[in-house]
Amino acid sequence: MSIKPLLSTSEIQKIVGKMQVEKFHSPVIENAKDFINSWEQDVLSISKSGMVYEFEVKISRGDFKADLKKKCRYYNDNGITPTKHEFYCDPLNYKSTPNYYSYVCADGLIKLGELPASAGLYYIKDGHLIEQCKPKQLHKNIHERTKIVDKVCRLTSERYFLGGSRMTVENKKGAEAWDR
Repeated sequence: MSIKPLLSTSEIQKIVGKMQVEKFHSPVIENAKDFINSWEQDVLSISKSGMVYEFEVKISRGDFKADLKKKCRYYNDNGITPTKHEFYCDPLNYKSTPNYYSYVCADGLIKLGELPASAGLYYIKDGHLIEQCKPKQLHKNIHERTKIVDKVCRLTSERYFLGGSRMTVENKKGAEAWDR
């Protein structure tokens, strides 16, 4: 029997987004995919200094454990597929990784000792974010802000006018055609 989370992923994303906007980050976007790498970022924001922050929302232990095992689509020089966190910590991947990476979850869902060494951790308590562990800076590279802002504008327009990202809408159309 699974326990229903107190807040949904979407509700937590709104709390994280608000925190980043209050820190003058812009843009701040939820469910960002292919902005800097092939993984979907639950919340992505850019600071005034150009640093990219990624937040991964977890509402279950199983989801967190699966995230730790998530493999990269690329192979390293040894032909080994690194995990997402190994990929993020490799300094050679600076163009495809955020500057900071954090988990956000309900109070106590993730323990500090379970975190990847570079990840930060925020707990949600009474609708507020409480920093448990500050994320370590993965690299100092400043991503091309205009490319990210262009993608944010495109995705925002697609979500508003199409009801979802173009890829999601096209995938739904394809699935409906198969059902006929």
